[in-house]
Amino acid sequence: MRQFLILLIALWGLSSCTTNATFTFHKNQTTSLLAEVDMEGILKFTGDSIMKSFTNKELSKNWKSLYQISKEKGEPITNKDTIELAKRMFLKGLYKGEVPYGFALKADHISQKQWSGMEKISKSENTKYGDLFASVFKWDGETLIFDPQELTKIGKKEKLNSPEEESSETSKEEIKATSDETSEAATSSETGQKIESPFQMKINLFCKFDRKIKSIQGTHPYLQQIDEHTLQFSFNALEKHPKEMGDSKIIIITK
Repeated sequence: MRQFLILLIALWGLSSCTTNATFTFHKNQTTSLLAEVDMEGILKFTGDSIMKSFTNKELSKNWKSLYQISKEKGEPITNKDTIELAKRMFLKGLYKGEVPYGFALKADHISQKQWSGMEKISKSENTKYGDLFASVFKWDGETLIFDPQELTKIGKKEKLNSPEEESSETSKEEIKATSDETSEAATSSETGQKIESPFQMKINLFCKFDRKIKSIQGTHPYLQQIDEHTLQFSFNALEKHPKEMGDSKIIIITK
């Protein structure tokens, strides 16, 4: 499981793939998640060796809870509160035939406090990603508040520093170096002109609400309203995102 989470972090910052994530904000102040990461682009460069490094216990074709996976790996979660949360979060592999090309994650009616509690799971896996949701979204059952600049930082190295084995650190340093080179290539050339990077990390984030959207305070070029219940926030995670783009705070009020 720890290897899987390290891969998730690495691929968020360096790959040619697409993530479609839908957060559903419920009127009882909880939030559900369904996310799918399509890695076909990066697998064209690396082959399927990345996916083969994970067992079917981690990337089953069927949904398995994080708690079930931890038991099957012989590393059961023991904290009572963390067990309850891990039982409500599920993972599976995405397959074409017998060949995996990505993975999916879902969570069912998780409270703001429980999202913060994900840090307990991530600490047990020697990673740090559990508090990302709570640091970006504030939801009280009627109003959602988020900072677009913080949202585009999800997965960035400064938010995910954690003590790992030396080999893991070496791997992440290599990832960071390549990612930096990719970012530079995407923004400049010998003539100083912007050129398109061959690497893409497309994030399509959908925010769905049980109630209809009443009003939206703030604007951002990445944000658009799809229908009366849904917003979309899409961007390339490998691009630089100037702070002056749009408002620093978006407030969505529901009926």
